[in-house]
Amino acid sequence: MGRIADTDGDGDDEVTAQPLGRVIYEQGGQTLAYQGGGIFELAAGADDSSVVSAPGFQYQYRNGQQTLSLPLVRIDGDATGSDISLSKTGSQQRGFPSASCLEDDTSDVPDSTVSPEALRNPVQEDYTVKITVRSEFYRAWGTTFERRTDGSVTYDDGDGEVTLERDGSSPPGGGVAAGPITGVMFTGSGSITNVGRIDSYRSDAGGYPTAASFPRRTNGDVVATGTIDLSESPEIGGDLEVGGDFVGTNSFVVHGDATIGGSSDVDNSGEFGGSVSVADAFDMGTGVSNLVTIGDDVIVGGDFVQLHAATVDGSIYVNGALMDNGNDFYVHNSGGIDGSVVASGPIDLNESGAERDAEITGDIVSTGGSVEIGDGVSFDNSDSWSEVHAAGTVYVNDSESTVTYDADVVAGGDVIVESGATVDGDVHASGDVYVYGDVEDDHEVVAGGTVTGESGDGGTPRTPDSPSIPSPRSPDIPSNAPAEDFIDPVRSMEVEPADSDSDSDISDIETWDGCDRSPSNPCTLSAGEYHLDQMRITDGGRLDVETDSGDVDIHVEGGSHGWEMQDGEVNVRGGGEVNITVESEGVNLISNSEINVEDGSQVNVYVNGHPFDVQDTNVDVQDDDARIEVAMDGGDITFGGGAEITTQNDNASQFLVYTMPSARINTNGGASITGVLYGADGSGGGTDYQLTNQVELFGAIVGESDSINTDAKIHFDETLEARTGVGGGGGGGSGSQSERVGFLHVTTTTVTADDA
Repeated sequence: MGRIADTDGDGDDEVTAQPLGRVIYEQGGQTLAYQGGGIFELAAGADDSSVVSAPGFQYQYRNGQQTLSLPLVRIDGDATGSDISLSKTGSQQRGFPSASCLEDDTSDVPDSTVSPEALRNPVQEDYTVKITVRSEFYRAWGTTFERRTDGSVTYDDGDGEVTLERDGSSPPGGGVAAGPITGVMFTGSGSITNVGRIDSYRSDAGGYPTAASFPRRTNGDVVATGTIDLSESPEIGGDLEVGGDFVGTNSFVVHGDATIGGSSDVDNSGEFGGSVSVADAFDMGTGVSNLVTIGDDVIVGGDFVQLHAATVDGSIYVNGALMDNGNDFYVHNSGGIDGSVVASGPIDLNESGAERDAEITGDIVSTGGSVEIGDGVSFDNSDSWSEVHAAGTVYVNDSESTVTYDADVVAGGDVIVESGATVDGDVHASGDVYVYGDVEDDHEVVAGGTVTGESGDGGTPRTPDSPSIPSPRSPDIPSNAPAEDFIDPVRSMEVEPADSDSDSDISDIETWDGCDRSPSNPCTLSAGEYHLDQMRITDGGRLDVETDSGDVDIHVEGGSHGWEMQDGEVNVRGGGEVNITVESEGVNLISNSEINVEDGSQVNVYVNGHPFDVQDTNVDVQDDDARIEVAMDGGDITFGGGAEITTQNDNASQFLVYTMPSARINTNGGASITGVLYGADGSGGGTDYQLTNQVELFGAIVGESDSINTDAKIHFDETLEARTGVGGGGGGGSGSQSERVGFLHVTTTTVTADDA
């Protein structure tokens, strides 16, 4: 049982409550359950259940507010045995916001006393959202809530329940929160080419699993406010959210859903693992031998101008015309359309030729035009009888050979059955019926006008169906705070002259090779504030920064080298903070150098208008509480060959880089980086970045993509989704913006289980 309620302190207003159902698989004391869209496991004798695959529950920062989305899958039916089938029943139902809330009608929710305000978005500030699940797998549900949110999760072991609670949204204003990182994000436009790959992992589950096949997990979403170009075998292990146009060519793969805010042009093979939503025109013009597969429904806001060599594991909905401009339609002989084809305008599915067999399991419906079908179309009626409906005329054609169409035909205008075509179904027309081919004798022909070529049956013709056509989804584009909001607080860092006791070490650090790498004679800085002309750890030099007695502030302000390391080593220990500002020449870490951060210490680096270059250097954040943050105030950053940034269990939140929008991030030469590269400008653009030549990034990147190519890979750390803000920018105290739900979306899809 799942229950969702709003409460304003005077009692709960129940929004939805219904049984979730489940599908159980038991073997050898192990129980696996499919429930609510997730897969859970319960071992024999165990008290706690575990998550195998989480349901589609999301708590993300969207458009300036925290958004909680819960797309529930409800199992209905009564089936037992080793072989059962699952099928979707009806359309997705909205539970919140209420479909009738704008009319102040609350009759469609369980608690009819609920005020209309309780059913609207944004969630009222004085309300608390409660989600309660009662199930033998309630512990696994609780794990999902804990991983995906930082809300209050409570367990009732006696009743087998778990409850998640979150407060309603705060009023606007009151500080900047970057919000959680929700995927690999291109806040502008970009391209992924030449086997560029993106997937995801969880650092709280042991890090990136090197032995598993690609993609490891499929929550590596790509988001763009502009356009995206996928070509030459790229692979996205997550959703694709594009505010502008999309171009996909040459064997691209998108494992999740694709939502396109502009037009879409797909050519020469590709794969969408989920649904596809396109706001404008959709052109899929591939050759016969180059297959495009789509794993769920297709929704098009404009015309669907071509559909070549495709399989669609769902229905096609078009808010315009389908093939109305004379372009070809066919489906490769290895696939078909496992659903219906519905359009508001004319539908032209008349095509012939080898390997051009459009097998449709559902109906063909034009709610505002004509329908033309030819010998490239056939119907699979194994589950239900197919029908062809048109507000206008239905043309049943045959261009090369005798073809039989196993479907009923219903037209608001005329029906024309051409020579060589046979309809093995009923024919109804509000206008006339012309049969130059054949209608099987065991079916009726009913016309509002005359019947030519067949004996008409009496009666009133059926009215063609006019189902509603869903509108395209809006791309889910997050609102990212400007990187400058995180750079600005460290611009005014003030430091005082160095302590006299450390003059000798400072002198050694400023020289070419004054510090020894041996444990017996390193340079050491303890708590205090230091001015350096330059900081050079070279030729085997070693610097130990000890923070156990207090923080260390280092100001590099005037030399010709800035902070330079060549064959050098820096160790930070003690659990305190090290603040380094570089005002001259930038940072150059090269040639067999290493930086180690231990004991939960934090290193903050501010570089004022100069570059930051890392090559042949290992930066290791060695425990869970340690951290490095780099604020680049205008300079470019480069991670080149041999650069390696590592953290505990690939935890990307332990290495953060902020860059100004005018800067550029270059990564190449097989560099490996664990962290977040954040360069948003706050208005959909940001730092230009390029990942190329076998670069690997474990974490996320936010900015203006130039390209991801030549076997570059990004692995999104899903734990970034639960963070209240990049670099702690999300705020903190009780009732803060980051702890509240701004928008709540609840939908229910019913799946029926039957004996196969």
